[in-house]
Amino acid sequence: QNALMARLSEEIAQAAVQTKEKRTRLESARRARQETAAAIQANVEAHANSVAVATAVHRGAVEHYAATKAAVEQLGEYVGVRSSATALSEVEREARAAAVAQLEADQAQAINMRKQAESSKRVAAAALDSHTQDA
Repeated sequence: QNALMARLSEEIAQAAVQTKEKRTRLESARRARQETAAAIQANVEAHANSVAVATAVHRGAVEHYAATKAAVEQLGEYVGVRSSATALSEVEREARAAAVAQLEADQAQAINMRKQAESSKRVAAAALDSHTQDA
């Protein structure tokens, strides 16, 4: 009976050692699982923050694109208005150039008429002088 008790006592001691080892392994596995879960959670949060930053950057880029597109459209309208104004200015310049050419032609004609009148005046004055000297 002592031998049976000793053997049972030894089995109980071995079972206690095995239980302690298994408990230690279980606690180690539990800590490792908690550390892994914490690392995964931190990784998820970091990626969520990255997504939030990327979303904000994307929104900013979309707003910048929209503003740039509106500015380009406005510049296009401005170019259209300026092109029309340039065409009108060109027509006005051509009309003024034609008016200047006409004025120059009129001036040349007036100068010719003045020269003819001066020539006629000299001829008439000479004829008058000749007539008064003859008389």
